[in-house]
Amino acid sequence: MDQEKKARKEGENIGKRKGKAEVLEGRKDERIKETESMGDNAKRKRERRKKEKEVKRE
Repeated sequence: MDQEKKARKEGENIGKRKGKAEVLEGRKDERIKETESMGDNAKRKRERRKKEKEVKRE
């Protein structure tokens, strides 16, 4: 039990304790931090690329 608590504090993934949703949330937070530090032009460029990728998929 102590080992599990310790590992969770360190952010390790034991078995299936950490669900996909939590992992995705973490990634989302990282992206938000990235975009906050970016300038307006970089944000627009990133959005444009996203839209182009979506169009290609369709």
